[in-house]
Amino acid sequence: MSVGGMGYTRPMFEVKQLNDLQDIDLKAAAAQERLASVRGKLSDRSGIQSAKRRLGELEKRAEELSTQRRGIERLVSEIDTSLKRLDQRLYGGGVTNPQHLAAAEEERKFTAARQRDAEDQLLEVMIRLEELEPVLAEARDAASRLEEARPGLEDGWREEERDLTARLAALRNEREALLPSMPVNLLPMYESLRKSKGGRAVALVERGTCQGCRLALTTQEMQRARVGQQVVQCSSCGRILYVV
Repeated sequence: MSVGGMGYTRPMFEVKQLNDLQDIDLKAAAAQERLASVRGKLSDRSGIQSAKRRLGELEKRAEELSTQRRGIERLVSEIDTSLKRLDQRLYGGGVTNPQHLAAAEEERKFTAARQRDAEDQLLEVMIRLEELEPVLAEARDAASRLEEARPGLEDGWREEERDLTARLAALRNEREALLPSMPVNLLPMYESLRKSKGGRAVALVERGTCQGCRLALTTQEMQRARVGQQVVQCSSCGRILYVV
């Protein structure tokens, strides 16, 4: 028996209806997945937070090195003052006793060694600060770029969210309008297969192959599906076969 003057048998027409329903459901699933992704982006500020956290760590390290540098600079200055006093004692004529002179010379050697050590430490800290400066500048730029770009990105995501929400509403309406004419006896099978087959309960047949599992159909399956006297399921994947 043909349906609607289109040359379809009843089972073939029912399978076409299921395929139309599946098309709506697949579009809705894709829109829902994208909507979840967009909403995830709107709520996710981890990129900015991560950039700020790294910037904070680098700034803390820079402050620690700066504090360390200032401390060493004070130490160098104090040692320099001590050396000048010792030089004054040694070469100003104020110490004439040989033992006192020897002690002052020894003290000067020790103080000069401390000065070299302190200056080496100061140089090392200054090098580390200098190496940190471009890294810190890059981190500041990265955090700033993310902050500046965020409002524009959010505007785009919110617009897409509105579009997707409207599209989902339209697809729900389209589905509800289609349901009354659907084959009631096949809907439970369709829904069950849709859940177990990744949303694809109906599979198109092309060149003797089920497009759901990409496996060739048997000659008997092809003939039964083409004749359209009954609903035929793929023997490999179980999907409902649809021959255009």
